[in-house]
Amino acid sequence: MSWFVVFLLFSVFAMMVGPILLMQPTQRDRKIAALRAKAGDLGLKVTLQSQERRLIPVYERRWPSLEKSKRVGVEWLLERQTYSHGIHFADWWQWRGADRPPTAVLPILEERLAALPESVSDVEATPLGLRCYWSEKGGEPVLLQLAEWLRSTAELMEPYILRQSAPAE
Repeated sequence: MSWFVVFLLFSVFAMMVGPILLMQPTQRDRKIAALRAKAGDLGLKVTLQSQERRLIPVYERRWPSLEKSKRVGVEWLLERQTYSHGIHFADWWQWRGADRPPTAVLPILEERLAALPESVSDVEATPLGLRCYWSEKGGEPVLLQLAEWLRSTAELMEPYILRQSAPAE
């Protein structure tokens, strides 16, 4: 067998196997997939949001009560700033948009925001749940901290965001 035939067989084999190997997830991809699966086990929903021309993972904890139509003040967003200033909410956070939570929720947020990992860039409330925009830095220990923060903060806020029904006459 000539060298040309050996080279040709090797090239054909490399062209068949090469693309298959390139489709394998990287070690980083496997770690992120495991982290997001763990988030699902902890009761969090993970989505990707487009923000400033990039995709950022959003970890969401649903509100404890399922009736979304009976909530008030649950459409607001706080964005972490790069510097502390007196005009910011809780020193580091700035409101985006005109919406705000009920006044009774502000002290809860002010106290709880200090416990968030620095890798969380935004905190948002929607009719479905409380969300954190997290860069996924810090791995599973930070995920556990974030899951507990979302759970306890949502539970603390829940009594103040439920719309009280009018008494029957």
